[in-house]
Amino acid sequence: MKRTASSGNSNVSTQLLSRDERRFVSKLTVKCRPYSQHGNSKAACWKYFGSLCDSDGKVLDEDRVYCSLCLETEHALGDKGHLSKVTNYTGTTSSGNMNLHLSQQHSVVTTTDEKTSKIVGYLKKYSSDSHQLPATSSHEINRDIVLWMCRDLLPFEMVAKDGFASFFGKTLPMMHLPSPETLAAAALEDVYQAVRSAVKAKLSEVNSICLMFDGWTDRYKARPYLGVRASFLDEWAYTVVTLGCHVVPSHTARAVADHVGLLLSNFFPDPKKMYITSCHDGAANMKKTSQLLKVESYQHCVAHSLHLLLTVDSIHKSTEVVDILQKCRNITTALHFKTQLIEDDMAATADKNIVNDLQMKAAHASSLLDLDDQFSSSLPDESDYETSTSTTTTGHCHTSLKSACPTNGTQSSKWLILFCS
Repeated sequence: MKRTASSGNSNVSTQLLSRDERRFVSKLTVKCRPYSQHGNSKAACWKYFGSLCDSDGKVLDEDRVYCSLCLETEHALGDKGHLSKVTNYTGTTSSGNMNLHLSQQHSVVTTTDEKTSKIVGYLKKYSSDSHQLPATSSHEINRDIVLWMCRDLLPFEMVAKDGFASFFGKTLPMMHLPSPETLAAAALEDVYQAVRSAVKAKLSEVNSICLMFDGWTDRYKARPYLGVRASFLDEWAYTVVTLGCHVVPSHTARAVADHVGLLLSNFFPDPKKMYITSCHDGAANMKKTSQLLKVESYQHCVAHSLHLLLTVDSIHKSTEVVDILQKCRNITTALHFKTQLIEDDMAATADKNIVNDLQMKAAHASSLLDLDDQFSSSLPDESDYETSTSTTTTGHCHTSLKSACPTNGTQSSKWLILFCS
């Protein structure tokens, strides 16, 4: 009998592995070491990436390196974890890609102080009292474009538009425009680390803040988000910085408090010695979060109070409007299917394929060792043995219903614009 999702939907299976296979996955480990086939053996990523090993320490996949932090995260989820969600790369992948993964997915700082200082110096060119100097390299041009897109809330895909390319082709014909992927990866990460360093420097002398946090679930993939901002006085000027906007495990008080506490420790030298107040909506989980954070006091958000005044005390007094809104909610509820359930089912299927492949590799290695013990003559070539390979096809696949809702079509990948602007 297949196990179904906790939501009670009988059409979705989230665990296809048997008990023995789940036990096999739970004992997998990552042995971190500099990869012998890679040129940059001193990169910071090799503290977290390495070979995937079984419970006996035997390497199961010689061709790829796996992220130990991803594996720890999936192990912590128990039966809800998926081996297919553990990030892995080929042995020849650039260490920069692995460092980028560690920074974006696990908040691990892999940028050296020297590089960060260099990028911070680059950002000083944008200060009001500095002379505007032209860009001197392609990397600086990419960072300039990233700042442009973020400060004006424009999508990175804009650089691939025909009109954008035609303008630069006429005005700056010698300039080579980067791809959206280049901007979203290396250039954005450089600017983010520089702005993050500048924000930490600004907050290093702050000893009193007001935390403002709010949680919501997006309509596109039904993921729980949490935004956290901090307000303080800087030379008697009211200043607000955004500390983070991330997907969190859930909107429970404990999960929100843990996430906010982690952000505080990343930006302030000693949060426990600070005077902290909070501002949020009046939901029970948010009030509980303030209690867990042990803030001095908390207040109900005025904007949220006005929203309740309008929606609860005004609109809900009209029977006709309430009936129409309820019909719309009923239609949305009937058709809405959470993307996370579909992705869990797809990941469970991928888990099955990965486990089968790893077990076949382990069995093949054991058979070769047995032959070494039985025969002293040379072994036949590995090409004589049949190995199964899985082929994957890539293509666009809809995994959720798309609601018809107005959006601005623009979202910033990082919070840096709030500081740069």
